[in-house]
Amino acid sequence: QEAQLREALARLRESEARYRSFVEDSAYGFFEIDLEGTIPSVNRVACEIADCPAEDLIGRAFVSFLPPEELERAGEDLGKVLAGAPNAGARTYRMRTPTGRVKQIEVNSIAVKRDGRIVAVEGTLVDVTAEHVANSQLQELHAELEQRVEQRTAELAAANEQLVREIAARSASEASLRESEEQFRSLAEKSPNMVFINQGGRVVFASDACEPTLGYTRDELCAPDFDFRSLLAPDSLDVVERMHTRHRAGQ
Repeated sequence: QEAQLREALARLRESEARYRSFVEDSAYGFFEIDLEGTIPSVNRVACEIADCPAEDLIGRAFVSFLPPEELERAGEDLGKVLAGAPNAGARTYRMRTPTGRVKQIEVNSIAVKRDGRIVAVEGTLVDVTAEHVANSQLQELHAELEQRVEQRTAELAAANEQLVREIAARSASEASLRESEEQFRSLAEKSPNMVFINQGGRVVFASDACEPTLGYTRDELCAPDFDFRSLLAPDSLDVVERMHTRHRAGQ
């Protein structure tokens, strides 16, 4: 029996060594919390996450690494695990390291039972600070983009409304102009006097009364190369040009 006991102890030590090797070489941080809330063991990665050596972690209360705003939630979650509740999945907490850094830590924990009694809590730690920062920045960018889209949409709606008003005003103005032109044309054509419009040295309108009196058709009078001064006798050119200059000056 003594030989069997020694063999069993050897296998136990070998199993514990394999487990310890697995824990130490893992890419995750491993931790243990006893029923008093203190930390009896951690692995290398957990020390790296906590920014301190193992001797500064072991024996300390786990709540000393949590900022005040996380204490209530973390305590409730730990209490559920110690009460035997099923694993609720990974939970994320803010962690304050001895160096003053605040990190986002993802924790997955389970209850450890011996002889049917819960004696501790073990779990893994993952530093998700970088992902949290990236997600926060992404959310900020998304919010900024939404704000810009809303602002741009409002600007486009205002511009569209302004365009509709301008089109309506222009349409009303054009209708009024057409009505005014029709009234003028009707009056000009009915007048027994010659009526013409000289714009920039070019005849742009001539009434029907101009043709029999002047001897030119309307198309000839309104031709681009027609010189309205040819309608005047030479001795009247100076008088007309002086009057034209005064008109252009607004007199």
